[in-house]
Amino acid sequence: MPDLLALFLLAVLMAATSFAAGFLPWKFGLPLHQLDTVIASSMGILVGTVLVLVIPEGAETLFEGRAEDHHFLSTSTIAGVSLLTGFMIMFMVDQYTVVKDSTPSSYSDESSWRALFESTLHSTLTIGLMLHSCIDGIALGSSFFHQKNSFHMFLFFMIIIHKLPTAFSLAVVLHTEGFSVTAVNFHLFLFALSTPVSSLITYGVISILKLDNPLVLGILLLFSAGTFLYSVIHVMMEVLERKSQKTSYEPESKPPVHAFSNTEMALTVAGMLLPVIFSLAGAH
Repeated sequence: MPDLLALFLLAVLMAATSFAAGFLPWKFGLPLHQLDTVIASSMGILVGTVLVLVIPEGAETLFEGRAEDHHFLSTSTIAGVSLLTGFMIMFMVDQYTVVKDSTPSSYSDESSWRALFESTLHSTLTIGLMLHSCIDGIALGSSFFHQKNSFHMFLFFMIIIHKLPTAFSLAVVLHTEGFSVTAVNFHLFLFALSTPVSSLITYGVISILKLDNPLVLGILLLFSAGTFLYSVIHVMMEVLERKSQKTSYEPESKPPVHAFSNTEMALTVAGMLLPVIFSLAGAH
């Protein structure tokens, strides 16, 4: 019960901050490129958390669950397939979002809840981000069964740092595409709820079905690590593409800049090292 209460409180906090991160900056006219420093930090934290915490913890948990098993699949194969599955799913979601086009003009009516839901179903960007957020929730919900109590707190911190700039990006893109203010807020609301709700559902399913064994938890953690790895690549390419578009409008005398600035590089590296410091502190 204490774990469930803690997860519920974290879920409420995550939902509120995610919605605020998408609504407030746009309300006060903050341009998207000004969030590049925040995005660089979150990207570094994602890389460090996945490589230093999630993958090692998931592999260790998986090996504990398979210590006495003698199935035809080796533990290393299961670990690799779990990572690859998470990566592949996010790749397919991302490609679906890129290929399909939304038509906001047909679904911007504010007169009914049905119209708002239709606008969500026809925005593949929103659907893709919600699916990604639901997978984040699976990782967070399953982490509460991990033996190290501090692990789920840092995973929560890592997820929410990643969600804040994503929420703002979602709001900006939807406004640019022509969605109404009410529709954008509704999309943000659903996006903000996706990770908290899926984390609570994951916790409930694992508890009810007694799936809190090392094998299942290890697979879930490695699966989520694969999704986070793809997120890092996606965020990096998004920032570089935005920088490329920005420099294309500058005078031709200036060479185009396709790399991160020194500040963004420093913040990214600092974000990568933060989980290392956390891991070393937790070991003592």
